[in-house]
Amino acid sequence: MAGVGYAMKWGGVSLSYRFLAFYGSSDQLVQTLRLNGPALSATDKRWARLGGIG
Repeated sequence: MAGVGYAMKWGGVSLSYRFLAFYGSSDQLVQTLRLNGPALSATDKRWARLGGIG
C-alpha cells in the first residue's frame, strides 16, 4: 500500500493504492488471487478521540 495524506483542522484525508497478490501451486484451491485498487479515506478528529488515538 502506498499513498498520500493531508491533515486539516477538522481531521484528515488520504488517497492510496493497495495491491495484494497470492500465487499457489496447482494442488491448492486458490492458485492466483489479486486484490488491487484505489482507497480514499477521511478521518474526523472527534472519532479519533473516541478511539483513544488523539
